[in-house]
Amino acid sequence: MIPAREVLFTARSLAGFSHVTEDALAAFRDARVRRLIRHAYDRVPWYHSLFEAHGIRPADIRGVRDLPRVPATGRAELQACAAEAVVARGIDLGRLVVNR
Repeated sequence: MIPAREVLFTARSLAGFSHVTEDALAAFRDARVRRLIRHAYDRVPWYHSLFEAHGIRPADIRGVRDLPRVPATGRAELQACAAEAVVARGIDLGRLVVNR
């Protein structure tokens, strides 16, 4: 689940985009991709290991056009992992609802 503050941040950020250039919108998208990749690398052990195994560093992913460098992940792969590996550090695992 996406935290409410993230939804509000994104909504507020996008609200001003009705009259922006395509370049500005692309820059916004690329910044969000970089932020997401950095978060996954720094806080989610499974993604950190995946990136390391493929020689990928967050700085290698500069935006949307670099996303094909990120290895595809299947649902079965993630379901086979322990929750501690696929949930960001700092999240209370006791509050998770697991559905299989």
